[in-house]
Amino acid sequence: DDVSKGDSDVTRFNDIINFTPSNETCDKWPQHWHHYWSRDKVRLKFTKYLDRASDLYRAQIPATNWAAVPREVKFEMDMTRDPLEVLTQVETDKDALISVRFYDNQTQPAGGLQIKLGAKPRYSLPACHKMKPLKWKAAKLLTSLPVEKVWSISRSTTGVTVSVNSVELLQLTPSDTTCIHRTSWRTFWNRPISLVSFTSRDTAKKGV
Repeated sequence: DDVSKGDSDVTRFNDIINFTPSNETCDKWPQHWHHYWSRDKVRLKFTKYLDRASDLYRAQIPATNWAAVPREVKFEMDMTRDPLEVLTQVETDKDALISVRFYDNQTQPAGGLQIKLGAKPRYSLPACHKMKPLKWKAAKLLTSLPVEKVWSISRSTTGVTVSVNSVELLQLTPSDTTCIHRTSWRTFWNRPISLVSFTSRDTAKKGV
């Protein structure tokens, strides 16, 4: 199968084509292929008349091209479809804060996430609860990972999932049980997310 499902019922796609140009694989131009394929790639083009199948696309940007984190700037993002990925380079014992806020299309607050890094990592859900310590297994996982970490933050209708270097760290579900603001958390967390921002308190991120 080209499509497989993991334990979390998230559809993943395997490689269909993995091609390496060479004298053996480029039988049409065995002497000239390297003249084209060795050039630096800076632009992408869909052919106007030949491509009749493509409707939408997105480019996967390598980690070397991470963009600087735009603090206090709201930008459009559908986190139910595409996770927010951020890069951090923080020593395990150094204090730093990941601080993200969610908004609906009217810029009304729709929850958020804070993760306090350091010797005793903690997390909080704005409009739900204050800082709580990470569970022992999650804290141990962070200490076992390299300094450079890629965080993946996704939002569903039930809550927030956080993965680090492709390993799930947190799965958080706001509710009457988990939120101290029992009468108001629904007002924020039930709003559909259209915008995301990093707060000025965010000191951990290097790129997004």
